Amino acid sequence: MPDVYEMRVDPRALAEGRQTAQQLDPRHLAELVQATKREAEGATRNLRLKWQDWWDLWQNEVAFKDKEEWQSQIWVPKPFAAVEQAAAVIQRSLLDSPEFYGVSGNGERERLLAAHVWKPLLDRILDQADFVPKFADASKVGFITGVAGYLKYRWQSSQTPVLRGADVDPDTGRIIPAFTYKKRSMLAIDYVEPWKIFRDPNTRARQNFSGSYICHSEWLERPVAKAMVGRGWDLEACKRVWALNNSQTTGDNRMPESQQKDAERKQQSWERHKFRRAYLFDEWWGDVLDENGDVVFPNALMVHAHNEMVMMPIDNPIWATDLNTGRRKTPFLAGAPIVHPTRFEGRGILEQDEALSMLSANTVNLFADGMNWKVNPETEIYQPGLVDWNDLSSYPGKPWLKNVREQVLMAAQRGEIKVAEVLAFLHYIDELRQNVNFVTDFVVGLPGSRADITLGETRIKTNQSLGMFDGIARSLEHTGRDAVELAYDYALQFLGGNDYTDPSIASILGPEIAYFLGQQMPLEERVNAMQGNFKFTFTGVSQALQEAELLRKIMEFAALAGSAPYAGTTKPSQILRLVAEKIGVQDRIDIWEPAPMAMGPGMPGMPMGPGAPGQGVIQNPGATMRAISGPVGGSIE
Repeated sequence: MPDVYEMRVDPRALAEGRQTAQQLDPRHLAELVQATKREAEGATRNLRLKWQDWWDLWQNEVAFKDKEEWQSQIWVPKPFAAVEQAAAVIQRSLLDSPEFYGVSGNGERERLLAAHVWKPLLDRILDQADFVPKFADASKVGFITGVAGYLKYRWQSSQTPVLRGADVDPDTGRIIPAFTYKKRSMLAIDYVEPWKIFRDPNTRARQNFSGSYICHSEWLERPVAKAMVGRGWDLEACKRVWALNNSQTTGDNRMPESQQKDAERKQQSWERHKFRRAYLFDEWWGDVLDENGDVVFPNALMVHAHNEMVMMPIDNPIWATDLNTGRRKTPFLAGAPIVHPTRFEGRGILEQDEALSMLSANTVNLFADGMNWKVNPETEIYQPGLVDWNDLSSYPGKPWLKNVREQVLMAAQRGEIKVAEVLAFLHYIDELRQNVNFVTDFVVGLPGSRADITLGETRIKTNQSLGMFDGIARSLEHTGRDAVELAYDYALQFLGGNDYTDPSIASILGPEIAYFLGQQMPLEERVNAMQGNFKFTFTGVSQALQEAELLRKIMEFAALAGSAPYAGTTKPSQILRLVAEKIGVQDRIDIWEPAPMAMGPGMPGMPMGPGAPGQGVIQNPGATMRAISGPVGGSIE
């Protein structure tokens, strides 16, 4: 039997391992999937319980169970506000930074491919997949739970209608269109909640593709499952799953616990109607082990449902290999706002915020209770002095009948509330919260709570706050870089010849390049020509956090460039364009180049400046064609 390394590099050894895995007893494979799920869930059980607590905190589902009915039970949604403010910073930074990621190469050929092919292609692919809002949503969940994800990649192919012609209904005059269908494909990115993912507890921090397995567990409805039969799922095994009734799939006639929890997380109460059937499927990626625990087939994909193997082990369909681990990549990506050095799951901001938020809410409630006593004070009653001893109810304008001359009603004496001290304590708690969750007033753009704060102090505090939040931003950017690289891997593998003739892609690459890639090059040559050792960067978040400081430096540079020793050495229009870009008005103000000086007789000709780049069209198609069709370095991963 070949070892793991041989199966990773030798196709014959891999074929032998695949045959061995497919000959294993399906009951053993089902037990392998269930055992790995139990291991992953058991290792993170306490963490998953905390995820639920923090999720409830973010949804403002907080109960004060030990309070009396008359006591105030007000929850101040500070955790919700902190998460939304942090998520807004991330989303705004990506939306305000059109170049939030970059692609570069080493040699001239790779630089041409990166600038004229892959960067515009990835712009289109990521935009179609709604990458920015989904990355922001994943970041928001990371601020809540400590796991920013999961993003699940898949290459979606569909038949789209193309207008072929039209007829007019002679009776109604209505236009009746006629369509033909054309196959189109694109990258789709799904968001998967972290509690639906079960990964190897030995997965290392920051490394999405380490660990020997990862499993996505999801309830699929019957029509969705039936559609997968033609894509590799075993029909007979699926029929045995579909034959199960509700009580066999859930244990009773109600929703299973996992579906109940999903409904509760959505703040819903949901029951299936009798025609809706759902089944729990486990999509498992990893190394297949035999009964002895030996790896017989690495980098496999199989699907399990209710003790049935609906898809036996096959090769991981993704070609790309993670160089850190030597494993094939999987379609799942996640990160952590605050990295835990010894595990993959990190820490969010609610973990630090929970206790102080509870203290703040309890203080507000005590303060409200005290104000109730102050506004509605207790009354001392001298009961023997009343005509009717049982008449103790009180309301405005009530006459009190008494049989003594002395006063029978008087306000009870209680301690006074020191409002200033309470407010100072609440302010102190709020400062502590901002210090531990890193979402300070200065990060979200507020001036701070002190009215007498100086400009210098504001700048110092802003830089300190941004420095702390910048660390969170850079951790998320590490995940963003992996996300862009995985999008490149998918496009390199799955973009077909017909896709290059799509007008939206042809307009980006130019008709010559699109025709050459789509019609003239076989698949193997196209992949070899398009790949390279590209460098992917993702810096939109940290750059946006430093915009104010960068703008200040640009203005200082502009003043220096205009001073006597350096005047005339820079183009003022370039600086002005840079300032307009940083303040976000470059699309609303036209900045013109100064008129050229009139050339006198004998003066050398002035070279023309480069023209503005065209919108989505390669400026040098000949050079790019030579780069694509020229010598190729690297190999298919």
